[in-house]
Amino acid sequence: MPRRVVPKCARRNTPADQLDVCVEMNLTDGHAFGPWDLQDRAAFARPWAVWGEEITARWIEGFPGSRPMAAYLLGEIAAPVWKPGPPLHWRPLRRIEGVDVVMPGNWHKQYAELLHLDGLGLIDDDEWNKAIERLDSADATYHGRYRSIYDEQEAAARRAMPAEE
Repeated sequence: MPRRVVPKCARRNTPADQLDVCVEMNLTDGHAFGPWDLQDRAAFARPWAVWGEEITARWIEGFPGSRPMAAYLLGEIAAPVWKPGPPLHWRPLRRIEGVDVVMPGNWHKQYAELLHLDGLGLIDDDEWNKAIERLDSADATYHGRYRSIYDEQEAAARRAMPAEE
């Protein structure tokens, strides 16, 4: 029987000093299209220890009033509790081995998250105003608001490559 050809995640070939696109998506959003989702706490903790501070700064710049999902999943920020039923019928975030957090899966980057962070005392007046401005905009949750570390690393690598003759 022939070998089954399936897409492979780039994580295996990413140099140690670079952040893989799938890993970055998991750290920021909690997922990366299913097959490339990080499956356990250690898989989140290792890259977060290296990249967490920079990702958080970039995330707040792009999504004021929000924080990267890894901060909640790894317990740096208390997560809101998921409650089944009305009014929004929020679904719980997917199960991640070693992560005991059970929280809504569709509140991230929304007004509910802003209220949660404000209730924890993590939002100052300036960030509150920027968050309200973002939430009132047409691109409030558009992924392009976040300046990806991976994208910058790829662009730098392309610039460093010798020109083809």
